[in-house]
Amino acid sequence: MQTKKKRPVLWLVLTAFLVVVCRCDGSKVTLYTTDNQPIECQRFIENASSIYSGTECKFYCNGFLIPYYIDSDAEIQNFTLEEVTLKACGPQTSSASVTEEPTEEPTEEPAPTDPPVDTAPLQPFLTGNASSCFRDPYYVNFSISPDASDLNPSGLEVTFGNVPVKCEVVSTTGMNILSCSYPPGIQFPVLVSVRINGSLVNQFTFDGAICTTEQKPKPEGTDEPSDPNQPNPPDCSTPTNDGC
Repeated sequence: MQTKKKRPVLWLVLTAFLVVVCRCDGSKVTLYTTDNQPIECQRFIENASSIYSGTECKFYCNGFLIPYYIDSDAEIQNFTLEEVTLKACGPQTSSASVTEEPTEEPTEEPAPTDPPVDTAPLQPFLTGNASSCFRDPYYVNFSISPDASDLNPSGLEVTFGNVPVKCEVVSTTGMNILSCSYPPGIQFPVLVSVRINGSLVNQFTFDGAICTTEQKPKPEGTDEPSDPNQPNPPDCSTPTNDGC
C-alpha cells in the first residue's frame, strides 16, 4: 500500500520537470540582412510561461543544414549575408576545392621550324649587264660575275623567255663573258634566266637597247662588183647601132 501512495508524487515531479524544460516553437519570421537577403527563422520559448526566449535560424554550412541561435534580430539585420554566414558557419571550405583535382598548366608545343636553308647558296653567275649585242648575226655577250667560282659550270642552262639559247664562256683580257646566240624571233625586252644543275642563279630583264645590226664591209669603188668578162653596154648615141 505504501508503494501505491508514492506513484502520484512521482507523476507530479515528472510533470513539473517537463514544464520547466519544455521548449515550444513560436511563429516563423523572415529577417533581412543589410544587403536585403532573406533568412527564414523561427521564434521559440523555453517554458510554458509563453515568454519569448530567442530565435533559431538555419544555414547551410559546408553542405549541411545547421541551426544558428540569435538573441536579437539585430544579429541578422545589421550585417550582410556573407558576414552572418561567416558567424554561423565559421570559415568554410568550398566544395570545389575539396573535390576538384589540381589541373596541370597546359604545356606549349614548340613552334614549327622552317626547314634548314642551304648555308652555301650558289652565287650569281652573271652580273646582269651586257657588254655587246648584235642582230644578224644574233648574239649577246653578258659579263660573268667576278664572284663566280667556276667559269665552266656543268649543267649550265640559259633561256630567253621560255626559249633555250646556246651559250659559251669566252675569256678575254681582264674580262670573262658568256656569249649567247639567240634566234631571230626573240623580241626585247626579254627575261633572261640562268640555271646551274637545275638551280636558278640569275634572273633579270635584258632590254636589248645596245643591240645593233652588224654591217658587212663592201669593196672599194663602185657599189656593185664589176665582172671583167662581161661586155660593155652598146653605145646608143648613134642611131644606126642595131644593139640599141
